[in-house]
Amino acid sequence: MFIRLNPERSFFWTVQKIAVIGPTACNLPLAALLSKVQIRIGTEKPAEIVMVQFETAVPAGSDDLPNTALNISQNIDAVGEADIFFIGLPIQKKVDSYEPDYSSLFNLLTELAATLRNRPTGQVPLLLFESILAPTTMISLIKQHFEGYLLLEGRDILLGNSPGRLLENPSDEQLFHPNRLVAGLHPETPRMIREIYRQLNRPDKLFHCNSTTAEIISILYNVCSNVRKVFSLEITGYCDAHDIDFFEVKTQIHEQLKQAGRSLGIPEHAPLSPIWEVKSPCLSNDDLLLWWRKIDNGADISNSLILQSRLIKDQLAFQILNLMERTFEDISGRHITILGNTCYIKEDDTVHSPTRRLILELLNKNCTISLYDSFVGKNSEPALPRGMSVHICKTLEEAVSKAHYIILGPNCTHPFNSSSVFSKALHLKGILDACNFLHKSDFEDVDIQYAGFGKGRLAPQKEFIQFVFKSLLIMERGLANEIHRLILFLNSHYITDPFNEVHFEEVRKLASDYYPDCLIADIGAIKEIPEFCGFRSRLVTCAKTSYSEVV
Repeated sequence: MFIRLNPERSFFWTVQKIAVIGPTACNLPLAALLSKVQIRIGTEKPAEIVMVQFETAVPAGSDDLPNTALNISQNIDAVGEADIFFIGLPIQKKVDSYEPDYSSLFNLLTELAATLRNRPTGQVPLLLFESILAPTTMISLIKQHFEGYLLLEGRDILLGNSPGRLLENPSDEQLFHPNRLVAGLHPETPRMIREIYRQLNRPDKLFHCNSTTAEIISILYNVCSNVRKVFSLEITGYCDAHDIDFFEVKTQIHEQLKQAGRSLGIPEHAPLSPIWEVKSPCLSNDDLLLWWRKIDNGADISNSLILQSRLIKDQLAFQILNLMERTFEDISGRHITILGNTCYIKEDDTVHSPTRRLILELLNKNCTISLYDSFVGKNSEPALPRGMSVHICKTLEEAVSKAHYIILGPNCTHPFNSSSVFSKALHLKGILDACNFLHKSDFEDVDIQYAGFGKGRLAPQKEFIQFVFKSLLIMERGLANEIHRLILFLNSHYITDPFNEVHFEEVRKLASDYYPDCLIADIGAIKEIPEFCGFRSRLVTCAKTSYSEVV
């Protein structure tokens, strides 16, 4: 494969050795697959695959190792002459900060840079990062880091990325997203990465772009999903407060979206859902990572739809309490059991977990709290504030035996066996279904009260449906405007060459191709804030405040 770095420098790319570096639990399956497939680039001889154990390494010779010709090394110097380096580390956010925590990544890169300085001149290795990185990390931090070791991008090394979620112990089918972004800081790098994945024959489609574009697209799905869930939360809250059937609102809104098709830039089945995010009860950190650079430059975030969503989400706990006290009685001093929760170590965004906030508010009412989550490992410990008196239960029977009220929270076992719980919960007075698992019919033969999000009795007025639909369109346009302005900011502060410039329309297209549900609306000025009986969406208000003029 012929590679042209610049008018004066070209070479024929051959690959004799591939190194896979990162936590073993995440990267061992990839190394095993590379060894099994036998990558050949520029030579008939398959590339040697070397796995460098890092952090959570398993001992060489362990029974967990696959039956392949895979080499295992404890020393990064053993791969100094590799032609390709797969680098994968789970990236977290710093606790109590909007910044990414790259300490482990750069510890690894420091060792790697020191090793690469001793390579024979003329060899240009490809460093392929598979981690989800905050936008501009590749072009600023990583590129700059290697420059400190006199390793220049496009001359001594080629930096590329193909971001994907790292899973522990995945199957071959889970190693790759159905689609794949192939990106780099040099125009030739995506071509080289494409050749690797072509031989692996896993992703359905490969999309070329520059590194910053790939970084943005890889986190946009969660960013857009966060904002849409919070808008839905606002509408659900109004419906619950006024006994309106949210599900009928949802049905009518989705029908209008279906009739409009993809022209509005909104996925027809995604914007409205009253469910308490069963699989993802915390807002992801991706919104903070997207805004990271702009916040670091002192930007005003008071009317950001993306960041205000986190503040609005914190009110979910109060929405749950209000619904309970409207339906049941004063719950002060009662025994409350929450089934399903997210307050566990290694989840540094639990500060935004509705479960955590709910526990704090219930304790303020002198309630006794029991928690049970069937998906949590036996050795997991709750990451709750010091002094918080909560009983962590090992079994469902233990959790519900003394409960006066049960809240079906995120990660609650599904399907939920109500008859089993009724037989074990001898003091049970009511259940709040925050996940839409149950129906009123489940309670016809028992003396237990039931409340659920969006389960109002009144049909929505036509004017309310029009208000919600109009608000939704404005919120989506505000979200598009915000993404567009963030892109303009990144271009003006961090991009120095045409290839690495980010284009909103390209991001918009690639995002929808990569994630079919990640549709983004057109940008444009916002001139009004819809209102219904004095109710306005806070997100729509943010959109009007920030984007009353054309972006």
